[in-house]
Amino acid sequence: MDRNETKDIRWAFDYWRSRGTELFKEFASLYYGYLLAIIADQLKAGAFKPGSPRLTITVVSDTNLVPLLAMYGLKRAASRRPPYLAALIHELYQHRNGSMFVRVLYNG
Repeated sequence: MDRNETKDIRWAFDYWRSRGTELFKEFASLYYGYLLAIIADQLKAGAFKPGSPRLTITVVSDTNLVPLLAMYGLKRAASRRPPYLAALIHELYQHRNGSMFVRVLYNG
């Protein structure tokens, strides 16, 4: 049952991914571009603006989380209904050379 439920939610991502990388990137940016822009702005503010919050929490439903997992390429996780209180965590790190990178954790 879980696989059929999530299949209905992520069918558009699977379809556009099968059409090619460029079309998939365009679809994903239109579908989740605003949410990802907010997350990116929050991470940048936490890193570069003194006094900015170091922790922010964004709450989404499973119908939003499953396509986001599919967009990140987490096919196995996206094929099942997320467990209750599932978490998708974006962590910002700074390398010794000064470059920044983001680590994404799902229920980890």
